[in-house]
Order: sequence, then C-alpha cells, then structure tokens
Amino acid sequence: MTLKLQEYIDLLKQAPPVPSFEPVIDDLDEKADKKLRELEDLSTGAVQTGQLEPGDGGASPSDGFLVYIQLSIKTADGSKVLDTTRADEGGSGVPLLFVIGKGKRAPRGWELAVEDMTRGQRVAIKLKPEYGFAQKDCSFKPPKGHSVDEDFMYDMQLVNFYPPSGVKIDDAGGNIIRRSLIESTSWESPRAPFEVIVACKARVPSSSGRQGEGVPFFCTPSDQPLHFTIGDRAAPEGLQAAVCLLSKGEKAIVSCPAAQLRSKSDGAIDLKVPAGLDRVELELHLQRLVEVRDLTGTKEVTKRRVKEGLGEFPADCPIEDCAVRVHFKVWLPENPEEVLFDTRGESGAEPPLDFETGMGAVPEAVDMSVRLMTPEEVALVTSKPQYAYKGRSDRPAGVPEDADVQFEVVLVSYDKQPNWSQASAAAKLERGLALKAQGNAAFKAGLNSQAQVKWQKALKVLNRVFDIESDEQERDITECKCSCMVNMATSMHRQGDFTQAFTWCDRALKEQPDHSKALYRRAMTHAELHDYESAREDLQAAKEADPSNAADIDREIAKLKTREKAGMARQRKEMSNFFSKP
Repeated sequence: MTLKLQEYIDLLKQAPPVPSFEPVIDDLDEKADKKLRELEDLSTGAVQTGQLEPGDGGASPSDGFLVYIQLSIKTADGSKVLDTTRADEGGSGVPLLFVIGKGKRAPRGWELAVEDMTRGQRVAIKLKPEYGFAQKDCSFKPPKGHSVDEDFMYDMQLVNFYPPSGVKIDDAGGNIIRRSLIESTSWESPRAPFEVIVACKARVPSSSGRQGEGVPFFCTPSDQPLHFTIGDRAAPEGLQAAVCLLSKGEKAIVSCPAAQLRSKSDGAIDLKVPAGLDRVELELHLQRLVEVRDLTGTKEVTKRRVKEGLGEFPADCPIEDCAVRVHFKVWLPENPEEVLFDTRGESGAEPPLDFETGMGAVPEAVDMSVRLMTPEEVALVTSKPQYAYKGRSDRPAGVPEDADVQFEVVLVSYDKQPNWSQASAAAKLERGLALKAQGNAAFKAGLNSQAQVKWQKALKVLNRVFDIESDEQERDITECKCSCMVNMATSMHRQGDFTQAFTWCDRALKEQPDHSKALYRRAMTHAELHDYESAREDLQAAKEADPSNAADIDREIAKLKTREKAGMARQRKEMSNFFSKP
C-alpha cells in the first residue's frame, strides 16, 4: 500500500511521543569541564577588570606561580576602603602572596585577574560572589563584619611573581610556601624525630614583593646555626614546618605566618618576631640532617645516624634480603664506656660479619637498621630487649637477657640486588629457589616468622614471572610456588593457626590440584580438628597423586584410625561420667 505524504504525516502523529533527552558529556575530565563552565561564566561578566595603571608589558603568571599583590578591598561602589595592604591607604605595605591554583587558595576571581596582568599593573576588579570569597575552595576571609556573599570592589596591583620551579607548599595548611634558591642533590627531607642543623635569617617581607629585600630582625651567627629535633618543643612549629620543606643542603626562602613562629614554651628558640607582623620571610640553609628513625613505630628500636655513608637513601640501601658485611659494638645504655662485644675482636682487626639479612643471624634491631643504611654509614641503635638479646643464644657476657641495649653499627658493604621486576624468568626462578632454601633453613632453626617472610618473598618474585621460556621452566616455577605454600601451611600448623594452614594448602592445590604434599598437609590439619573423614579423603588422594609415598601414607591412615578410636573412647567415657553424676 502506498501512502500519500499527508497520510504518512498523520500516521506519525498517532505514534507515542519519544522522550526528549540531553546528551551526556562523559568524556571530559573534571578539569576540562570546570574550565568550560568558567569560560561561560566569564562571558557573562563573572570577573570584570579595568586598568588603573599599566604594567611592564612582560610575561604574566599562570597556574602554580607564586604571586605578590598589593590589594585594597572596597565597598561595591568603591567609595570606602574596608581592608588594605597599601601603605598609602593605611595598610602595612606588606603585599599578600599566594600560589595560583594551589595551597591556601585565593578567590578564583583574583587568580583569573592576575593571570591577565603583567608585573606592576594595577586594576580594579568586580566579581560575582561565587568568584570571590563565596567560592568553595577559597581560604581567604572577607573584611571583618562582612559576609562572603557581599559585592566588593578590589583594587589589585601585581607587584611581583616567581615561576613554579622550586616552589613548594606545606601539606598541612597550605600556608607555608618555600622557594628554593640552591636546590639539593638529595631528596631526603627531615621529619620527626630527625635532628637538623640550619642557618636562619628572618625578615619583614618587602613591599616590593621581591624576596630577600626586607629588613632582617633575626640572624644566626655563621658559626652558630640552630640545632633542634623535629617534633619536640625546642623550635616554633612554623620553623619546624618550614625546615621540613627543605632537603639536605638546600637553601631556600620560606614565607610563614608570624603566629606560627612565636615561641610558646620556655627555653624554645626565640626568633624575636615583631608585634603586629602578619607574615615572616625566612631564609634557611639546611646544613645538616641527622637521620633519627623509629624503626618499630613504638620507639622500641631507634636508629640515629652518626656518620653519613656513601650514596643516597634509599636507593643505595640493602632494603631487600641480601648478603651484607657488618661490624657492630654492644654496650648497655647506662654504661656506654664499657663495650661488651665488638665484632672486630680484641685485636680490632677481625673481618666484618658476613651474613644474609632476614635469617636471624644477628639481633633483629641490627638487621632492621642495616637495611636502612648506606655503605660506610655508622649508626647508633637503641633497642628494647625483645629486639636485642632476649631469648638469643649469642647474648654477650655482661648483657642481661631483659636489658635495653645500644649497638654501634657500621655497614661495610653489601651485595646489591638487581631490579627483580625487570629480571628474566630464569633469574626470577633462581631467586625464588634461593629464598625458599633460606626460608627452609630458618624454619629448621626454629625461626618461624623469618621463614614465613622468606617464603612469601619467594612467592612475590615468582608471581611476577610473565616471560616463561619453556614448559619445563613453567613446571619448576609452579613446583617452587607450591613448595613455599605448603611450607607456609606447615609453619601455620605448627603455630596452631589451622585456618591459615587450610588457606595455604588450598592455594597450593589451586596451583596444582594433585600436589601430594599439599593434600597430606591438609589431611593433617583436618585431623587436628577431628575431621577424620576429610583427613582420610585427602590422604587417599595424596597416595594416588604420588604412589612412591604409599607406604608412609598407609601408616598415617592407620595412625588416624587409632587416633579416631581413642578419641571416640575418650568421648564415651566423658559422656558416661557426665550422666553418672548425681
């Protein structure tokens, strides 16, 4: 049937309406989407500027730049100054500073305006409140007695700015800003409880916004830098936070709120911050960093670096298990003059101890410390007894078992491990087998936890083999993994953790369903929980998987039957005694 055009249109009108929809834009990331909304707002006058004085016509700052502005906040009609930094309008003359898009955020309208300005330029700005103090990310406050939703007129002058390179903001409040003058070759920065030695000069910030031009009010003598411990009360919190933004050897200028630099405890470092000052400019040189680490998180083992070694932490540290050469001395904290043991011997000429870390060869405090040392580093390690000599057979004469101990440890050298993630399948298999063997040796020596660590490290290496070269190699890798898993199950069984023993058996059987040792170990775990039927099933499966062990497994089945009968007899007796009680 052929329809005329009008008939066809009439027929379409009778069809149910198709719901309308808006296209969903889901391929734009949040930043791009925000920028699009911003551009739309700007086109409708969200940020309006008018030039009052021209700038130098040079470059403008952008995201991540540190900027200094002189600012007056006025009523919407511009007739009254509500707050100002400008000296000619009653302000302090000290400019405001912020980092565009980062840290303690300025109103977004200020950031957008300053990105179109050049050094020295002065503009009048009108903002919609959501681009002013009402913006959700804004950390600045409106003038006292005024709300964030009010309209203001801003008189802003860009006096100076610095590029993002070398600029860093503290993580806590975003209000302490560092600009590096001489960058460090080390990435290591202080943190509690590190000790620091730092030269310090404190200035009133310059009205020009140029760092280093302000009037100094505090300066350490060249031969008397500040020396304090991060985290204690010997230095103002702002000074500590500022120093923590630096790396070893770095020289920088740091802008910090004055309130955070005033001493709050007797005997603390006093920078003599003038009254009425809002911010202070610190010129700092982190001359020395004394690493102090709480290795357990409970202060039971602390390591203090006495002499720096060769290389950089942690790239040049034996963090992974490996062979190390170490010298150490032992004494009691209350009597450091009396050395109770020295690996160098009485002659002082004995070679260093050569051992594999993670094997319990030395007290755990020494093992833990060595991993975080660079070659030729000397460290003072203070340890509670459980990480020193408690329960150890190598306890030196004169060291009580329950005594706190101090060690002076020297890492002479170590065998640097390759990057195992990039190693060949053959190298990873060799490493896995070596770790498994070390775990087995530790287990035989009764070092359960060390053995478990070794086996799990072996599994970590073997689980990252992706370039298997042959079927034989694949079988060897699977066997090594299963062996480590069964060993883990055996170790957990010995500790009485039967849930974990089952878990490790099941993991091995997932790799190789007919693994006889995994079936045997699971059977023994079933037996411990008096599930004799499941134990028999696993033993029978183990015998079928490896007939060469049939005689041994048959003996276990017989023992299981005897054990089950004894258990049932004991249960009958207990029940009989229970019902015979009056």
